[in-house]
Amino acid sequence: SVETLTNLARAQVLIGAQDFAIKHLRKALQLRPNFLDAHIELAWAFRLAGKYDDSLDCFAKALELSPGNSRVLTGKAKILEVLGRYKEAYEILQPFIKEEASEALPVYYDLSHHFGERDEAASLINKLLDKDDINAQGTAPLHFRLGNYYDKAGDYDTAFRHFREANALTNRRFSIEEAKRLFKEIATRYNRE
Repeated sequence: SVETLTNLARAQVLIGAQDFAIKHLRKALQLRPNFLDAHIELAWAFRLAGKYDDSLDCFAKALELSPGNSRVLTGKAKILEVLGRYKEAYEILQPFIKEEASEALPVYYDLSHHFGERDEAASLINKLLDKDDINAQGTAPLHFRLGNYYDKAGDYDTAFRHFREANALTNRRFSIEEAKRLFKEIATRYNRE
């Protein structure tokens, strides 16, 4: 199924097998050309493979399917930031920054030094993290950015606290054996389609 191919590709990206992920996502899109998640995952696989133009093409298709989608626009902004197209990325993020959307704030932080807004970006992240209703699992990228911010400011205790929190949330103990096991489990559970 399309969902199975997309999930398999996600697992392949985790183990650094972007070429296989790209192959499976293309197959998924042959089966269902308008499957938004496959376009988004393909965009990220292309990004990790260093194929930024292909990544932007996938985000463009995803935007056709879901105009205004914050996840898609934030992903596109990240690619533009990587390409050095800071102004374009910044303009895309503006509505989400004003809404303090958590998925946009890490990219905004990465862009902020180009616009003299690093303190503002850190302030918005701190404000978001202080909310009671935030999903803690999704905050690791925010903690990593604040760790960087406070480290550069010389506030090493606060930086360490944020880096420790980010690492605890991401469970950064990567095991190639566990990734291979997951991949094998997915491959044996689903038949080849």
